[in-house]
Amino acid sequence: KDPGTAAGQCNNVYCHSNAQNNGGTGITYRQPTWGNAASGACGTCHGTTHHGGAEIATGSHTKHFTSMVYTSPGRCVICHDVGALPFDGSCNNSCHTATSKHVNYKVDLAFPSNFGASAVYNGTAKPGDGYNTCSNISCHYNTTTPAWGTATPLGCVGCHSLAVLMASGAHAKHISATAVPTLYNYTANRSTAAEYNFGCSNCHPLSSTNHYNTVINVTLKNNEAGVGSLRAKNSATAVGINVANSGITGTSKSSIRCTMAYCHSNGNAANLIYATTPDWYGGSFTGDRCANCHGNAPNTTIAGSKSHYNNRFLGYTSTPGGHQIGIHAMGIYSSASGLAKAGTTGKSSHGNAATATTISCNICHYATVTTARNDDNVVCKACHYAGNAVGAQVGNPAVIADRSKHVNGLVNVDFQPVSMLSKAQVRQKYYVTHAYSSVWKRNGGYKVSGAYDSAKAPFNTATMWDGATKTCSNIACHMGNSVKWTDNNGATECFSCHGSL
Repeated sequence: KDPGTAAGQCNNVYCHSNAQNNGGTGITYRQPTWGNAASGACGTCHGTTHHGGAEIATGSHTKHFTSMVYTSPGRCVICHDVGALPFDGSCNNSCHTATSKHVNYKVDLAFPSNFGASAVYNGTAKPGDGYNTCSNISCHYNTTTPAWGTATPLGCVGCHSLAVLMASGAHAKHISATAVPTLYNYTANRSTAAEYNFGCSNCHPLSSTNHYNTVINVTLKNNEAGVGSLRAKNSATAVGINVANSGITGTSKSSIRCTMAYCHSNGNAANLIYATTPDWYGGSFTGDRCANCHGNAPNTTIAGSKSHYNNRFLGYTSTPGGHQIGIHAMGIYSSASGLAKAGTTGKSSHGNAATATTISCNICHYATVTTARNDDNVVCKACHYAGNAVGAQVGNPAVIADRSKHVNGLVNVDFQPVSMLSKAQVRQKYYVTHAYSSVWKRNGGYKVSGAYDSAKAPFNTATMWDGATKTCSNIACHMGNSVKWTDNNGATECFSCHGSL
């Protein structure tokens, strides 16, 4: 230019271009005016995230900015860490570093170590070469991403592939192998009969600001806004690992146990007792699996969580027992031989399904469990072991028939559609003169081999259970009397049903 004339503009200079257009093709050149600093300031060549300039919107920039927990100008460094420093969310260790790479005819992609030590962009750095994918970035669960600029929304499995997710910790035991959630703050329980499927936010935070922060955030806190019905029943009131009242202990990515999760409690409607879970990374319940969380039939429990009986449930004394093993299982008089014993003969008190019903979990919770006994129960094993006359009950585990009814926040009562059978036959005199004959049917005589009584109505008769009042009515076990479930610990005894004996 001639001395004294106005400063001019530069044209078609890469140093003052947008580096590349949207789509990764072509270049748009800017025209800064010599001597006018504002015309060449940050944001005048390409979009930025700071200094008042328009936010860069090419490719997938907008998707990433709107989903980030970080809002500082330094967030560019998450993908353009040309200074090779760990990202801390501030501008101090990221802005204006490695200026030699600013205008070098390259779109330099580099990732901080805390976003993936082996993270890599799979395309070239040359402007105009189009967009490509990234791999091994923690934000995307170390998977290969869609190509930068892909318009199709990235669902959960876009990062959390089922193959990787199901192999991680105990996910395979808690989520579906086919029905994948489609949102981060998924609180629902979509378990089916065949598999459990708990929403991510039953164990992870509800706020999406925790989603891409390079940390595996877990929380059981029960009183956050928006929690689902299961998490609301947890006892945890704090957030964090090894934090008081958080219910989570251990080391992230190594060894984690939960102690305040409703899903691993006794499931009671009140007075919940919470069990300690196996290690998330490779642990498993052992022995009597049912009793690891709640009272089991007949009498194995976790501390403070009894099953539905007292400790004389087998009838060893005259004190009334409870619901397990069958009615009066060890206290049935058998003529001159005295008390009937367990076994499979016609005179046995229990053990013969054709003459005596074993009352176990399946009788009242038939929609959840259908097996009548549990071969891992330590009380059963006192008699049922290999080599004795009774024999072991191996091969009869109390498996869950419907997982959607097992851990759903409710106490599901569904009676099995069978009629009660009992060897505890009421005397013939009282059977005829009192109300017993209206609910019981006599089979094979009285107190002879093969004789037993059977209920005239099956357990699943509609009028037998009132969930609102928790009352059983018209049940032969109680001679047709109404009995509230909460009438225990002595409130219901022999004479409650046998008033005329």
